[in-house]
Amino acid sequence: MACSYSIVIPVFNSSGSLEELLERIHQVFKKNGHTFEIVCVNDASMDGSWEVLKKIKDQAKYPLRLISFSINFGQHKALLCGLKFCKGKSAVLIDSDLQIPPEEIDKLINRKLETNAKVVYGEYYQKQHDVIRNKSSQLLGWILKKFGTYQARGSSFKIIDRIIIDKIKDANFEYIFIDEILSWHTSSFEYVTITHLPRQEGKSSYTKWKLIKMALQIILNYTTLPLRLMTYGGLLVSTLCFFIGLYFIIMKFIYGAVLGFTAIIVTLLFCSGLILFSFGIIGEYIRKIYFIILRKPPFTIKEYIG
Repeated sequence: MACSYSIVIPVFNSSGSLEELLERIHQVFKKNGHTFEIVCVNDASMDGSWEVLKKIKDQAKYPLRLISFSINFGQHKALLCGLKFCKGKSAVLIDSDLQIPPEEIDKLINRKLETNAKVVYGEYYQKQHDVIRNKSSQLLGWILKKFGTYQARGSSFKIIDRIIIDKIKDANFEYIFIDEILSWHTSSFEYVTITHLPRQEGKSSYTKWKLIKMALQIILNYTTLPLRLMTYGGLLVSTLCFFIGLYFIIMKFIYGAVLGFTAIIVTLLFCSGLILFSFGIIGEYIRKIYFIILRKPPFTIKEYIG
């Protein structure tokens, strides 16, 4: 049965915050009077989160649907799965760690009702992450806007209209990045300032290595930057090699100088390195084409409780 809002929550090792999170969401909608459902997608948690969710489900006085993955597929594929199963006229995406207070949901809803935007993002007044992570996030955003189609000032907290949900819910890519996919289907974005709290317990599952790997995947899958590097890098090296060659020809004819062995070796190694780097990028794109042909599903569901 359709409702006004679906709250989609990707869950990974969040057993300590789930009960409070879901109850506070329930209280938000109890006060504002909107009909709602909660869809939790367990991304193969290892701390008993699934058992906690099932316990909450048994006692819940509100619509709660649970989905559990067979293996860990990542946050964005969990969000995609939640969007695929949600029935609301709009979907609110929120993390499970309580860094974003559930009470901020009202801000998203009110902003959407005021502007009729297809997507409303929550903008953090102040991010509670370290400086390196914040600056890296800003750099990635710049790359996406410069070399991709990314338009928004995105965050993990957002509300999406049903029209857009229906367009993106069946996306079948090896690597899913929800915010970029949203930019393919709409330019109707709005923003509202929200509170971002320090993490209450545990550590983020995003280690620095995982964040670097994620950034590289996003750049490779959703921007033209690698291809631009090949193009401009090849042009630069070709120009350098031309002038180096011209220099040695002039030296040979004017001074009768012997061609420099070291210079030739350095030039060959530099050019070979660029060629191998370019082949590596081409190989990655071929691998992605292979997975598209293979039609590998974006996720596999182990258990569903409606």
